[in-house]
Amino acid sequence: MGGKSTGFAVELFNGHKDFTLWQQRVRNILVREGLVKALKPKSKKPEEMKEDKWEEKRELTNSTIQLFLGNSTLREVINETDPAELWAKLESRYKSKSLTNRLSLKKQLYALSMPEGGNINEHLDEFNRLITELEAIGAKIEEEKKAIILLVSLPISYEHLQTTLLFGKDTLGLDEVIATLISHESMSRPGFST
Repeated sequence: MGGKSTGFAVELFNGHKDFTLWQQRVRNILVREGLVKALKPKSKKPEEMKEDKWEEKRELTNSTIQLFLGNSTLREVINETDPAELWAKLESRYKSKSLTNRLSLKKQLYALSMPEGGNINEHLDEFNRLITELEAIGAKIEEEKKAIILLVSLPISYEHLQTTLLFGKDTLGLDEVIATLISHESMSRPGFST
């Protein structure tokens, strides 16, 4: 079940799902509702805004964020009244930039392997999740390296496609690899004809 206080459905964050994606969705809602400025520290009140309006905006921002938290996560931050501090606390707990977290995510990425007969869209989603989480904590991976990691994560049945993508190229782009994989998947479906 997700929070719908603003007319947008966002799955409640319970500490076990993709924090980066959840955070982006909630931030988008805050932008749309005109509340994102309240994520700045309290001392950064816009000059043109009256103090009582600023406090109201901060309370609304804090409340909006909390409405998208699951019970266990909400309990961890329930006493936070400043939206900037609430946001920072959630980031420090769930968007860890520690060496351990970085290594864990890289290990998952490099070990990623699509099983024979697996769903390419699910595989791409998991690949993109890992890349997004790594980039969110400051671990940058070159585009060509991403493309190569994705290619080597594919099962043996994709070997011909891998060879075709690499043949006669000096560089390899991730977007090209993804587009080719999606196109290949579409053409492989039963009922596809040219």
